[in-house]
Amino acid sequence: MRIAQRVFVVGCSRSGTTVFQSHLGRHPRVWTFPESNFYRKLLGPKPHKLRNRLGIVDPRRVKRAFAALRQEVDGFSVTPQLPVFSARSATGLFVDEIDRLALENGADVWLEKTPKHFLNIEQIERYIQSPKVIHLIRDGREVVASIVDRARRFPRRYGHQADPEVAIKLWNEAMRVAVACVHRDNHTVVVYEGFVAQAEDVLRTVCRFIDIDYAPQMFASHEISPNVMVAGEQWKAEATQALYAKPLKFPELFDHGERQSIEQRLSMDLYDELCRCGQGFRRLGVC
Repeated sequence: MRIAQRVFVVGCSRSGTTVFQSHLGRHPRVWTFPESNFYRKLLGPKPHKLRNRLGIVDPRRVKRAFAALRQEVDGFSVTPQLPVFSARSATGLFVDEIDRLALENGADVWLEKTPKHFLNIEQIERYIQSPKVIHLIRDGREVVASIVDRARRFPRRYGHQADPEVAIKLWNEAMRVAVACVHRDNHTVVVYEGFVAQAEDVLRTVCRFIDIDYAPQMFASHEISPNVMVAGEQWKAEATQALYAKPLKFPELFDHGERQSIEQRLSMDLYDELCRCGQGFRRLGVC
């Protein structure tokens, strides 16, 4: 058996990526694992700096990135033996090990989900052969509310995101990237609201996108797969709940003036464009 597909799920934080990963990861041909944050740790928060565009990496970042993988991904054992200065070489070590783990777990498809990897599409496509990329998008108003709510509930970890402006900028950037990529053959967009409404249909469509048959066990349970979270990620608790249209947080968290201000700064036109992009797929939530 050999690896058939390498799949990345990306999108703005709090867009439903964990629950989507959990359902797709139940497919018998798919192996998945907790967020690797591989490129975020390898390149830092500014992937478009000249150094990163040239493919040069700090070997200290490489060391830290692989140390985190060994701690968080069950079975990951690679330790670079020599200093690695090339993003291509570091990616090769990462991919080879994830390939090995997937095959050892009886899967020929692996699924990596790190939401902010939407900022690293350039590196993913440059260094990994024929990746498939799924962009999870969700109504920006609810994303902003969810990010701010998480910051208030977990201030020690996410207090820096309590200002709605942080979430607005992140969501707008995720929409710009998705719009730029959606017409590429190896990219697709899943609309979270459509996934909640018709999860089975969406999963069938996504299976066709990654060239695997639909498996009923993907939708047989709403319990979160144990291999998509690490200990202590209490903010992902909602992902363990059954899929249903939950009460809106946006009108609950913000007063009228705050809502108006947030809506004016969100690029809802890009979100609407993505929801329309698939000729009849809006009903299914897939472009």
